[in-house]
Amino acid sequence: MVKALKAAAVFALFALLLTRPARLFDADSYLHLAIARLLAEHGVVNGLPWTRLSALGAHYGDKELLFHVLLVPFARFGDPEQNGPFAIALFCSAIALSLAWLGRRALGQHGPLLSLLVFAGSGSFVLRALRLRPELLSLLVLLWVIWALARERYLLAAALSAVFALSHTAFHSLFGLALACFAWQRWAAGRWEWKLLLSVGAGIALGVMVHPSFPDNLRIFWIQNVEFFRFKSQLDIGGEFQPHSTLNLLLLDGLWLGGLAALWLARTSAADSGEPDLAPQPLARRMATFSWIAALAFSLLFLQMGRFATLAIPFTTLAFSFELRARNLTIGLRIPIGGGRSLGSKLALSMVAVLASASALVTTYANWQIAGVTDAALSGELRAFAQRLPKGARVAANWDDAELYAFFAPQARYLNLLDPVFMAVAETTRHAAWMRLLRGDDPDPARTLTADLDSEYLAFAAGGREELEARLAYDPRFEPLHRGSQRLYRVRGAADAAFIRDFLPAAAGSSSYIDASDRLAADGCAVLTHRRELDSASSHLFELAAWGPSVLYVDGEQRLQLVTPGLAKLGHGAALPLRLGPGPHRIVIRTCAHAGRAGFYFVDRGPI
Repeated sequence: MVKALKAAAVFALFALLLTRPARLFDADSYLHLAIARLLAEHGVVNGLPWTRLSALGAHYGDKELLFHVLLVPFARFGDPEQNGPFAIALFCSAIALSLAWLGRRALGQHGPLLSLLVFAGSGSFVLRALRLRPELLSLLVLLWVIWALARERYLLAAALSAVFALSHTAFHSLFGLALACFAWQRWAAGRWEWKLLLSVGAGIALGVMVHPSFPDNLRIFWIQNVEFFRFKSQLDIGGEFQPHSTLNLLLLDGLWLGGLAALWLARTSAADSGEPDLAPQPLARRMATFSWIAALAFSLLFLQMGRFATLAIPFTTLAFSFELRARNLTIGLRIPIGGGRSLGSKLALSMVAVLASASALVTTYANWQIAGVTDAALSGELRAFAQRLPKGARVAANWDDAELYAFFAPQARYLNLLDPVFMAVAETTRHAAWMRLLRGDDPDPARTLTADLDSEYLAFAAGGREELEARLAYDPRFEPLHRGSQRLYRVRGAADAAFIRDFLPAAAGSSSYIDASDRLAADGCAVLTHRRELDSASSHLFELAAWGPSVLYVDGEQRLQLVTPGLAKLGHGAALPLRLGPGPHRIVIRTCAHAGRAGFYFVDRGPI
């Protein structure tokens, strides 16, 4: 009963913290709830309905199936957005209680310090644990797999390995850890511990094969864990795949390192501790070794990609604690501080705990503010955004933005979700075109959207897309439907009437943008001619928005010269007021290449 009350108190503490913001932290959190809602409504699906140009579209082997199943109650009953923090609190409390329980086997009464160090001392870990992601379930399962292997409970290890394979795409990481432990035992103990390796391998194989979408889950595994590295340089993968700077590491994890140092300085012999929960030293040595193997593997990954803090920090803390127990050490009463002086360990550790908790709260709230999750109006805005999209709307949106849209506007159909590699593999050429459009490098985004990406809407998060927004701002083919934290445009073909397109030699295909890249002469320029016959005098304002340096002639007279590349940005081109009398007229544009491309827009902006 006492243990149940403690567990409830831990859950309540996490829930109290995590329900403070008005929204969920991280777009992935919304997507996982959207997938859980889909499971609740339709069961296991063969394809992810929100994707049109993705490997996930036709054959979706849910790589985190068990995680999504566990989220079904949170997505099905009540408001999923409001329930999400309770799901995170459930996973976090389970991890904290597991670390505390394992910590008692290593440090006795000081065992709960493990949870405190991990959840309060490490900012890197905290910023990952605030998100509703499958890594939380993966960490929880991995902790108990390592404990089962250390205790030689191989049936339990096999069952947990099956659970891991159903919960996490990188199930090979668990087999790699088992293989490393197997090799270590052969080197250190001089024996082949086949049960260790076979239990994990058999459990993973079972989890993979009982997946209801087998073998599609293997196909998704291959794309995300093998093909990803082939396409990585071409992908917009986000900051979590980048390493932390040394300064960030010290700022985020300095107190965690200080806590480990305090534990080490407070060490003393455990010969007379008499605590009943302590693991026997042989078990502690085995647990320390296996935890160090996991800590080393995940720490090396953490130094390359910040997202691996979720695994590196807990296993390093666990390994450090069991190392003390394996050496028959425990936490003493005093910590030497030099010069024959010492500090009470309870006071020192309490100071670390208070500072770490304060730091974790500051880090959490600062990042919530930056991410805008404290602003309740943003969810209302996303719901308003969703109302502008009819059922079946074909929307071009980046994979990370679409994670939010799939939750708030599940009626629409997007390009891709979860990871950019799924589009890069399935539609390599279209993915490259989409990346150019997003960067603002595409001179003709309307044609790319409709012809290449089969889309009628364009959506993206505000901020960081300034070049793209500059292209859209004065393009009459784009109708702005929503302008807030999210941008939504609809492509309207009728606006093409403003563009003059009948230039000779004719372009291949019809487009408002006159692409001259395939008509360049030896000097790197192309000459194109537009002829018109007027019945009466006319005064109109025209705009020439050329990609490279260009010259415009009207009836043989030079009227414009663009010396520098303009990159064909409508609204940023050269204005040309023209009064033409009745009769035939000839407009000639000589446009030259820049960065391997040439072309222009010639737009009639109306009478003057």
